[in-house]
Amino acid sequence: MLGHASTLAWVRLAKQATPVYVDSYESAVEGVRNGNADSFASIREMLLEYSPQLPGSRVLADSYQSNLAGVAVAKGNPGRLAFVSETLEDMKRSGTPEQIIREAGLRGVEVVPPIRLE
Repeated sequence: MLGHASTLAWVRLAKQATPVYVDSYESAVEGVRNGNADSFASIREMLLEYSPQLPGSRVLADSYQSNLAGVAVAKGNPGRLAFVSETLEDMKRSGTPEQIIREAGLRGVEVVPPIRLE
């Protein structure tokens, strides 16, 4: 889709491809289905959701980029930074993010492993 981060990344990488821009995932699927496009590149979660609508299609195991989420803490607040960091690591160790992902029915989403403190 025009202006989407995954599209911008793909266009920079796929030098031999001609991008076909659409305004929705449904339009992307239709473009592949009717032969106006050869493939559909997007975030893994959306590819997994829409690929069943394209019989014989498959979502490649590799990726061409990662979308990372983070938390920002204002400078000069080491206590807050420590609290947020510890909370996130505790959540990861307990499996909370995976549980949230599973309960939300998200596919293709991974959690960065907790930091090992030695």
